[in-house]
Amino acid sequence: MGLLGEAEFLEALRRLYEDSRSKNSGSVWITFKRTFPEVGGSRGAKRRRKLEGCEEKPEAVPVCLVRATDGKKKISIQVEAEKASSFSQRLFEVSRLYTDQVKPSSPGAAKDKQQKDKQQTQRQRKPRQDKKNKSEGRSNSSLKREM
Repeated sequence: MGLLGEAEFLEALRRLYEDSRSKNSGSVWITFKRTFPEVGGSRGAKRRRKLEGCEEKPEAVPVCLVRATDGKKKISIQVEAEKASSFSQRLFEVSRLYTDQVKPSSPGAAKDKQQKDKQQTQRQRKPRQDKKNKSEGRSNSSLKREM
């Protein structure tokens, strides 16, 4: 899992999506993490010691680490702040293209969606039924009066 360039990352992400789609099962997970790049090849406590010892402290510019995996293959990229908006647009274009079976966030959301769909279909049918019921209602009331 090495760091890839933008075009390489997006192409590898497309391949991950296509592989999971061809199997008709599987998921692709994308994670975002705000991180600071390595300074002099060190991280953590070593990095802090190096920064304290340096006369010129380099400005710590955060980057976004974007990782994607399908459970077997892993890919990643570091995106700088200047390129973040253009990269995120391309990333979401790819993910929208291949995301077709998104599950609802909660079981209640699925029921709510089903109820809304039913209500919409009933609203479309109601005016027709109301006209029939009104005409039937008149004949029924006239029948009751006659009895």
